[in-house]
Amino acid sequence: MEEKINEILALLPYIDNNNEKLRVISTLLKISNGEQQLLSLGFDVVETIDDGLERIQSLLSLAIAVKDADFELYKGLIQMTINEAEKLANPKQKAMALSDIAVEAVTFDENLAIKLVEEVLTLILKIDLKEDRTAAVMHFLKTLLRSEDIEGAIRVAEKISDPYYRAIAFSEIGKVLVEANIPLYSSIFSQALKSAAEIENPVTREMTFGEIISKLAEAGKVNESLKLAEKLKIKDARIQVVEAAFLKLIEIGKLSDASKLMRLIEDREKRARLKMLSVGALIKLGNYGEALRIVEGIRISAYKDIALSEMSVALAEKGEFKKAIQVARHIQDSYYRGGAFSLIGLELFNKGEDGYQLLFEKAIEEAKTIKSSQLRSRLFLDIALRLTAVNLREPLLEFLTRKTQNAEKSIKEGNLERAAREYKEGLELSEIARLMDYSEHLKDKIYKIRRKLVERIEVS
Repeated sequence: MEEKINEILALLPYIDNNNEKLRVISTLLKISNGEQQLLSLGFDVVETIDDGLERIQSLLSLAIAVKDADFELYKGLIQMTINEAEKLANPKQKAMALSDIAVEAVTFDENLAIKLVEEVLTLILKIDLKEDRTAAVMHFLKTLLRSEDIEGAIRVAEKISDPYYRAIAFSEIGKVLVEANIPLYSSIFSQALKSAAEIENPVTREMTFGEIISKLAEAGKVNESLKLAEKLKIKDARIQVVEAAFLKLIEIGKLSDASKLMRLIEDREKRARLKMLSVGALIKLGNYGEALRIVEGIRISAYKDIALSEMSVALAEKGEFKKAIQVARHIQDSYYRGGAFSLIGLELFNKGEDGYQLLFEKAIEEAKTIKSSQLRSRLFLDIALRLTAVNLREPLLEFLTRKTQNAEKSIKEGNLERAAREYKEGLELSEIARLMDYSEHLKDKIYKIRRKLVERIEVS
């Protein structure tokens, strides 16, 4: 295992962002069940981070990574993040840090978590700038949703004074509910629309309506979203919804309905972008001819590269590896070409085929040629995570089994929120590894828990 881990660690010098480096190390730590050398390396990276909030979030990710291997160390690291957070002078940063910490602290000390949440709420009231106060509240809300505290998220959304952010907050909650097929979504989206109606500027108000209804379409409620969009007075607001609905219809295979929507979009660049984004879905549906016709018609090079990348990966998912590699070779930009090679390599490995090592080597070669340090670093991060899914497949599968067992134990103990977090940790790594069967299984488990949590709200 050591040699395979070292192959991944050799990519870290090419990743500029220390938080992204730590993401790789934390992933390796989770899968290796707390390997000490990796933990030391993680601490070394944390020491190089100057920004207080980033440093705390990095320590927190280390804590989560060792939770299964050493629970006492996990608790110690959580306490260390609390100590670091208390040093922060900026109330916005401190509130955001304590929001993240509270979600973890609840796993072993509910009273401590409640105390941290109370401190977050007190800090938010002390933030002078409205923009900073809103940012802290939205971060807190998203943290609550991440921890499956839907009731808490609703309470926070209700307290947001700015109608725009209150509307967006309710729409974020609504989308989470739609994904789990929970009827409560309807009243939550109604609250989002009521909040948006309070916005004084008529253009901002209409565009916010469009933003909210688009989330409804993205989550799968296409017909409902299109009916609501008919009431929008500003064309650009309607088009937002049409674009979201078009992509969802393509994804679920309703090509005729999607084609009708495309006629409503007059802007050539928007049409090109939507067609580009539909290519992968068309390949998955077996409509290779239409996908190829779209790609050949794209004249904007960046869009063409993204479309070719989508096509190559979709072909690889279907097991058509020769075609996938041929398509990837036509990608002009090294960032997209390298990303496609690494994804095809991962799909080859997933299906038990040879040749994946060569494709990862090609991906690394492409990444080294990228001039933009940000894009180069991002591609090396992706390659490192995908290579982790290849090199450490057996311990990865053991990790996914462990997460499922931990979740089942938490369910028996009546702690649904903790169970959902365990499933989510598994979901994150199964999606990096593109283990679709695992991902769908874990999503179903999370949605089932989410429905039970909402039942609690409706009864109380």
